[in-house]
Amino acid sequence: MAKGSAAEVNRRIHQLIELFELNSRRLSLKEIFSKVYECDDTQDKAVLRKFSRDREKIQDFLCEKDISVIYNTKEHKYVLESDFTYNLRLKLTEEDAQALAAGMKLSGHFLPIFGDSAERVWVQVKQSIADKSLQKKGEMLANATTVALPVSKIDKDIFQKVSSAIFDKQVLKVTQYKNYNGEEKSFHISPWFIFFKHHSWYLWGKAEELENPGPFRISRMRLIQPVSTRRFEVPPENLDMKDIVYQDYLPGKKEQKYSVRLRIFPPFANPAMETEWFPGQQIKWENPKERKIAIYEVETNGLEDISRWIMRALDSFEVLEPQELKEKIQNKIEIYQVRNLNI
Repeated sequence: MAKGSAAEVNRRIHQLIELFELNSRRLSLKEIFSKVYECDDTQDKAVLRKFSRDREKIQDFLCEKDISVIYNTKEHKYVLESDFTYNLRLKLTEEDAQALAAGMKLSGHFLPIFGDSAERVWVQVKQSIADKSLQKKGEMLANATTVALPVSKIDKDIFQKVSSAIFDKQVLKVTQYKNYNGEEKSFHISPWFIFFKHHSWYLWGKAEELENPGPFRISRMRLIQPVSTRRFEVPPENLDMKDIVYQDYLPGKKEQKYSVRLRIFPPFANPAMETEWFPGQQIKWENPKERKIAIYEVETNGLEDISRWIMRALDSFEVLEPQELKEKIQNKIEIYQVRNLNI
């Protein structure tokens, strides 16, 4: 590429603007010469003339009249003066662009209240990707990304209040909270973190009215507001969120640990081997040569979640232990039979 070509001039101006944006719009001549013109001699007359011409062309390059690069004698730096917001050009790999595009699409699905925002962000990010082919590949993956998982409706204002309370470490007063059985209660909750499970968003925190911390489904909250007069209870330092989200879903309930051992038969044995269903699981083939039946072992907090998991492919499971899990599943089966088969 010829040094004086239009493409080379555009590249320099583009690099110059990016450099200003990354350095609070203030640069020394030494920084400009070194990073844009690859020259260490700030007295080089040819480079000085080149820089002078590039400064004048910035206005045309951005199609902005009220923009200029002036020299601040007090700071001994060149300053980019303008109210214009410049979008940096991102240098991304194909995987980076696809990850961004898919991430925006997924965030719009799992947080539908931010769906329009996610779309606007992707439009801006796409414009910042210099390689047009990467833009198209990213957009292709975004359009092809479909999630067959329902998401419960949530109120945007309530979700924002919960998020802000976590950030500000403020107690949340939840005037109306409808639990799993439809009972309404009120709580003062010290919010610790938010997580998504099954099809809903939950807040994990410690309610003053309950002995133990636990999950609160955000879609069941009504009339909430931060309360600065209440003492915020700080979460334990060793809090492991990954383990917590696999606990059963009764706010304030103290969880009991169980050692679970299962035998998994086809057709679910192979899919079971492909996924980490619960943290700390151990899964192996009962007979490595035949690879038909899997042995699954895990320690769980409560039995509700793992019983629901077993029920999704009930004809493929044999519960080896504990006895309480066998009884819990049997109870679910009996309730189903009474309601549907008149047994």
